[in-house]
Amino acid sequence: MTSGPAIDGPVFVAGPPGAGKTTLSRAAAARLHLEIIDTDEEVQSRVGIDVPTLIEEQGEAALRAEERRVVASVGTEPKLV
Repeated sequence: MTSGPAIDGPVFVAGPPGAGKTTLSRAAAARLHLEIIDTDEEVQSRVGIDVPTLIEEQGEAALRAEERRVVASVGTEPKLV
């Protein structure tokens, strides 16, 4: 029997802005000893500006395109995204 979580790939947490996705994901990742990837943080790191500025300057479509790139790069290991 393994001691790790009973998942065998990434788990994606989705919902509207302000719903508590980050709070839930951080708590669950800590409890399950999983890596967490915050898509907003990853997008900001990749584009060099915060998400509200990205939307203001380039539109929501640019944000969604960056989010797709982040999700595509997640891999197959267990983690929360």
